[in-house]
Amino acid sequence: MKKLTFEEVKQVALEILIYFHKFCEENNLTYYLAYGTLLGAVRHKGFIPWDDDIDVYMPRNDYEKFLKLFDKNNSNRDIKLVSIYKDEFYLPFLKLINNQTIVNENIIYKIQIGIWIDIFPLDNMSNDYKKALFLHKKARRVMFLADHKRFKFNVSGNLFQKLKNIIHKLIQKLIFFVPLKYLLIKIDTISKTYMEKEMTKYIGHVNDVKVEIYESILFQSKILLDFEGHKFWAPKEYDKILTQYFGDYMKLPPENERISHKIEAYWKE
Repeated sequence: MKKLTFEEVKQVALEILIYFHKFCEENNLTYYLAYGTLLGAVRHKGFIPWDDDIDVYMPRNDYEKFLKLFDKNNSNRDIKLVSIYKDEFYLPFLKLINNQTIVNENIIYKIQIGIWIDIFPLDNMSNDYKKALFLHKKARRVMFLADHKRFKFNVSGNLFQKLKNIIHKLIQKLIFFVPLKYLLIKIDTISKTYMEKEMTKYIGHVNDVKVEIYESILFQSKILLDFEGHKFWAPKEYDKILTQYFGDYMKLPPENERISHKIEAYWKE
């Protein structure tokens, strides 16, 4: 198998995003650039120079429509949608992958993953911030258990790390018979608590890093931003969103914090 270079990985991910954008336009689906991809569009008009993946948000209703429509209407057989509902997947959100590539990841999973873009649902939370936060933390607690199904913990390192990993391994034993898929669907179910309600004051997403809650008004309108010579949709209030997530986002981080995902990817033979 031929290994892809850093620039080739980014190009393949960009091609997936281009196709995703086209599909959403044709099917009247809303999405927004998210996280470092949104930051890259604003600060660099493309990828953050040391970054190599792409993230997007979709409002929950559009996300669910996309999940139902994609396989039915997909015209590019090199691109595949991966989810917990139709694959033995290991995360509670969608990946759109190039299935002509193979990625090595240090995670336990039962399917082969290619270079991807991540698609995260944006969920109505509650008009009450405390209730929104409670719902998010409830989902994060389940995610904590899911992490113990996904990751390996080695009893090594200093004394503190050894004790910490021993606790992790005990938790793994306690939930040994609980299927990972059950936990991931549970997270998704909790997140959809307010799905059928009109847009609430707060909107959020449960990812595998931290709890996020935004004022839903920040996602009520969108604009096109330049990204690697193409235009993609972003929240019009991107300044407030990026400030909430990154702080002073136009300031470059120190060089020792400019870390890529270092995706190790190969073309299939």
